[in-house]
Amino acid sequence: MRGFVKRAVNVAGTSNMRDIGGYTKTVPFVRVRQGLVFRSDSPHNVPPDVAQSVLVEQLHLTHTFDLSSPREVTQKPYSFPGIDHVLLPIGGSLVTKLWHPGVHLTPALARDLLHRTYRRRIDECCDQFAQVLRFLASRAFAADGSQFILFHCTAGKDRTGFMAALILHLLMVPRGTILEDYMLTNRFFQPPTEPNAYFDAISMDREVHDILWHVDETYLAAALDYVEERYGSVDAYAKNQLGLEAAAVECLRERLLE
Repeated sequence: MRGFVKRAVNVAGTSNMRDIGGYTKTVPFVRVRQGLVFRSDSPHNVPPDVAQSVLVEQLHLTHTFDLSSPREVTQKPYSFPGIDHVLLPIGGSLVTKLWHPGVHLTPALARDLLHRTYRRRIDECCDQFAQVLRFLASRAFAADGSQFILFHCTAGKDRTGFMAALILHLLMVPRGTILEDYMLTNRFFQPPTEPNAYFDAISMDREVHDILWHVDETYLAAALDYVEERYGSVDAYAKNQLGLEAAAVECLRERLLE
């Protein structure tokens, strides 16, 4: 993708931090503002001095919206002075339901579980997605140029990827571009090197490990198709399930488009 390097944000302790800005929406020459909203893998390994010099002083982050599960939050805690850490827990993938000895995960089962996980979150995690959108659409955020946010999960790929897709769609970024942004995770994210470093109770081979730690365009494309089939459209989902009225969407666009 043209310009992907400019969207990457190099921060020690992360590998998948990116600026969601810079994309052109449907109307030519109107872009998503850069430097306001960032997406990432978990920042729990960011050293304190880097958090202060980069996250606070350079990126001016004021809020992190953490979509990690309660288990992940416990395992990967962090606290950065000057940044409000907002917990919006979304459970891990359905793969976690297989966390008991003796289970062998095949490639086909892994892909099926990921597709099902996306659909489940669309139906069950409306409040978490809505809180991020409501913050971005709030009049206070639109009027105050001093607030900057980062949203993340563990790898910054699935939960974070769908959250980014919602935001970019509401900013009228074309679907093809949204899918390209989603796929950048495979270029940037550095997954664990050991096959069972995270899914430690599940038997799996290298192919399954790679499936779980990478994204595939079909996951997000199928998720967006599911939203359209079940809720009518992504816009209808945002309005009726997430509670984002037209005025809020307009406020979001005023703040995040240029």
